[in-house]
Amino acid sequence: MTPLDLLALLGFLVVVAVAAVAVAVAATPQRREGDPR
Repeated sequence: MTPLDLLALLGFLVVVAVAAVAVAVAATPQRREGDPR
């Protein structure tokens, strides 16, 4: 594995992680402003 392969894999993993976090945040109801007790 060349360093370029590792860099491409790392970038791909970062993109997938960011996409997963974005989907999770969008799927969960926002409770940040206006905390209903």
